[in-house]
Amino acid sequence: MGNPVYSSLLDFFKSGREEQAKQASDSTRIFKDNKRFDPRVFSQYPNSHTANNHSRAVCHLIMASEKIKDFNNDSVENLKDCEILRSAFENIVYGHICENSMFGPYHPPENTSILIDKYLMLKPDDIFAAYTKQLILWRTLSQAQKGKNLLSDFEFAKLSIKSAEELAYKLSLDVDSLPGKRIILIDIYYCLGAKYVSTNQPERALDSFSEMF
Repeated sequence: MGNPVYSSLLDFFKSGREEQAKQASDSTRIFKDNKRFDPRVFSQYPNSHTANNHSRAVCHLIMASEKIKDFNNDSVENLKDCEILRSAFENIVYGHICENSMFGPYHPPENTSILIDKYLMLKPDDIFAAYTKQLILWRTLSQAQKGKNLLSDFEFAKLSIKSAEELAYKLSLDVDSLPGKRIILIDIYYCLGAKYVSTNQPERALDSFSEMF
């Protein structure tokens, strides 16, 4: 008989992957149930690559939220403010890269998008802030399907893909100028590939996935 705790963890991972598959065909699902769980469950499996990725993602995202909450300001007025927030944006990006399914339940505070817009006015070439803005945009587009101004799944996919393609193109022009750019570009290609698959564009999906290597 298998270890019941281990089986429980496998069931958790399996249910998470099944939920991601459902979200691909119904993008509003990601906002219907964002219940958090105790991330300490992952520490029971120190030799599991999957558990370690989930654990690192949660740690990054929690640290990002704490830094943004501690900032306690809706304005980014100078480069000192930028330095405080930069580590928060880096943690958001690395959290998403470690395990993107954790971005839903551990998404950053609602004022993050406001801070990013003001941050980018002072540091327009900061790729971590730019990608964090992209991740929040995907989430915002999904939320737009709720309420009166509904977006269809087709419209959501179209806008999500277009914005990701634009950021990928911008990064590809100068990908080796900073160490973080390549890993972000790889993550964008992965996300694009998944979106192409969910919108029945197999050739574009294959091209996007191949760009990761």
